[in-house]
Amino acid sequence: SHAVNAPFVLVPETGTKITSPVRDSECTKIVKVDSTSPSYSAKSDVLPLVMTEAMVTSHAVNAPSVPVLETGTKITSPVHASMFHNSDSTEAVKADVAVSAAEAAEKVHVGEMDALKQKNDLELKDVNVVACSLKSQNDDLVDQVHALETTCFGLRAQVSGYERLKEQIEEFQDAQMNIVNDKMAKLDVDLLEMALHLEEKFYPQLHTTISSRSRAIEKGMQDGLSDGIDQRKAGRNLEDVVAYNPVAEADYSFAL
Repeated sequence: SHAVNAPFVLVPETGTKITSPVRDSECTKIVKVDSTSPSYSAKSDVLPLVMTEAMVTSHAVNAPSVPVLETGTKITSPVHASMFHNSDSTEAVKADVAVSAAEAAEKVHVGEMDALKQKNDLELKDVNVVACSLKSQNDDLVDQVHALETTCFGLRAQVSGYERLKEQIEEFQDAQMNIVNDKMAKLDVDLLEMALHLEEKFYPQLHTTISSRSRAIEKGMQDGLSDGIDQRKAGRNLEDVVAYNPVAEADYSFAL
């Protein structure tokens, strides 16, 4: 900006820093910079003496006999608020303050974004670690499920084999029982036929044998009686007969 109607004022070169006191009695309005936003508000309250600093970034025009200081020179001079009231310098200061506030806000925003990005990166790393762990666990579970499925298929095959074997054993037992039943029935028939054959073949001989023995017994009895009669006649007793013929007593007892 350009300083207008400011005679006998030292105007430094670009970059020169000026510090000047501002009196409350000489100003009616003070521009206050909000620390939270680049907006501004005007107050008419009376404030104590303050020091203001302004960076003049342009050369003065129409100011004869004005010495120009070298770059970096710091001067202190009283500055009245009327010099900045409704002037281009005030607007420049406001613009510089607004730019500074915007840059500060931008830096804060960039810092917050960087912090948020770092936080997101850390959270992403944690999520990736958890995801890798879950994936590993999932792979282990898939392997276990595959192993269990293989075991289940094997058990199903064994059960099917056992069922087929059981059916075959039952069929074999049924067949063997049928064979045994058939053999038992045939054996019963054979025994019956044998009994009939024996009865037909050996019954006459048995009858003859029984008759012969009956006749022998009867003859023995008769002979025994005859011998007893003869012994009595001869005056012999039974003891003598037994001593003479031991079988006679048995024949006699059997005959009786």
